[in-house]
Amino acid sequence: MKTIAVMAQKGGTGKTTTATTIAYLLAQDGARVLLIDADQQGNASQIMGAYDPMGEGLERLLEPPENAPPVDEIAQTASWEGQKKRPAVQLRIVPANAALMDANIDMATDAVHDQAHRLKNRLDAAAGSYDYAVIDCGLLLDMTAINALVAADLWIAPIKPGGFEVDGLRRMQEQLEELHQLNDKLVLWALPVMMGRSKAHTQIQQHLCTLGAHVMAATVRRSIVAEKYTAAGVPLPVYSPRCGLVEDYRQAVEEIKAWNERGNQ
Repeated sequence: MKTIAVMAQKGGTGKTTTATTIAYLLAQDGARVLLIDADQQGNASQIMGAYDPMGEGLERLLEPPENAPPVDEIAQTASWEGQKKRPAVQLRIVPANAALMDANIDMATDAVHDQAHRLKNRLDAAAGSYDYAVIDCGLLLDMTAINALVAADLWIAPIKPGGFEVDGLRRMQEQLEELHQLNDKLVLWALPVMMGRSKAHTQIQQHLCTLGAHVMAATVRRSIVAEKYTAAGVPLPVYSPRCGLVEDYRQAVEEIKAWNERGNQ
C-alpha cells in the first residue's frame, strides 16, 4: 500500500477537492482505496457522504496502541453507481469531525506513548487490504498532520499562483527536511492548481521548478465547477464527470500510478 498525504498550509487551494478526487479516480481505475479525513472540519467526510458530527472516526485510530481499533473497524464503505460505461466506484473512508481537536491535544500532551507513529502503525496493519491510502490533512502541522506525514510515502501540496503560496512551498520544503528524521522515505510534490492561461501563471509555474521541489506535470485549471460541486455532497467526478477539472486530476492520477510503478522514485 502506498500512502499519499494531501496538505497545503494556505487555505483556498482546493486541498480537499484534490484528496477526494484523487481517491475517487484511483478507485474508479480499480485500485483498493482508503480515504482518511484528517481535518477536524470533516469536509472530505461530507463530500463522501460519511460525515457524522457525533460519530467515531480518525480520532480512534490516533489513540494509544492498546486502545486503538483496527482501521476496518472505523472505516465506512462509500459507493457510487457507474457512469459512461465505467464500473461502479467503491472505496473506504475513515471520517473526521471536531473530535480530532481533542485527539490532537491528547497526543501532544501524552508523555508516555509514542506520539508520531500511531497512524502509521494502524495503516501498516491494514496494508494488505488496500493499494492506496489518501489522507486529506488540515492546514496546521499539528500532531494529527505529523502522524499523516510520518505514515505517508508521498506528500502532495496543491499550490495556487501567488507569492504567498510560493513562500509556503519553501516552508514545506524546510518541514520536509525535519520530517525526514521520522520518515526518510517521504517525498514532496507540488501540484499547481487554479491555473489560468496568463503569461504570469506560466512564469509562476516555471519559478516553482527552480525551488528544488518536484512540480507535477499535471496542472489543475481554475473552474467555477470547483466552487459549486461541494454543495451537492458528492465527489467532483460524480457531480461533473466530463468537466475539464476532472481531466486535469486524471492526469495527476496517472503521474501517481507511474510513480508507484517505478518504485516511488
